[in-house]
Amino acid sequence: LPTGASFMTGSTYNLVAHASASGFFSGLSAPLGRAAVLNYTGGNVQLQFGPINLVTSTLDSGPGTLRQVITDLNACTIPNPDVDFDFGIGGGVINALTALPAITCPMNIRGDTNPGASLNSSPNDWNAVLKVSLNQVVSCSGCDGGLTVSAANVKIVGINFTNWNKGIRVLPGADNVVIVGNYFFQGIIGVAHEGGNNALIGQR
Repeated sequence: LPTGASFMTGSTYNLVAHASASGFFSGLSAPLGRAAVLNYTGGNVQLQFGPINLVTSTLDSGPGTLRQVITDLNACTIPNPDVDFDFGIGGGVINALTALPAITCPMNIRGDTNPGASLNSSPNDWNAVLKVSLNQVVSCSGCDGGLTVSAANVKIVGINFTNWNKGIRVLPGADNVVIVGNYFFQGIIGVAHEGGNNALIGQR
């Protein structure tokens, strides 16, 4: 791999190691710092670069939306990916018109990655600055929860949930789930723990 090689965002590349090469691929620089190894067999490595896991749109559906990113990552082709957000320094509100797909693969949904966001750092107060909000509109079809987790090893951090009957649902089989640093407003239940073992649920 030549020094300074560049890669196109969102593309997949097959890199073949020379038979005499030793060690590992190192020093790769990918757009947004993302390089996901899809497969490694007999010295050949397949890498995917780019923001398949970046939410940039507050629309209910379409490219760059939370719905689309969850749908893509539910294929389970990228191990334990982060779902990052970039709505700009002012943040943004996602108004859900229909239920979002259940999370069926391990992933880390990180609202705290939006520019200007920060998690709570006080043991006695709430000083978080959350820039990502997930809101249920009155007419939301099939909406029983903001995010529904049915996979193990899922983490949800740094999101405002507003107007949900259940902000987050944790279903049977969702083991080792971490839900911290979120805020639930004007809802009945913040986190509905309906199943799963070894959950960590807290303010921060």
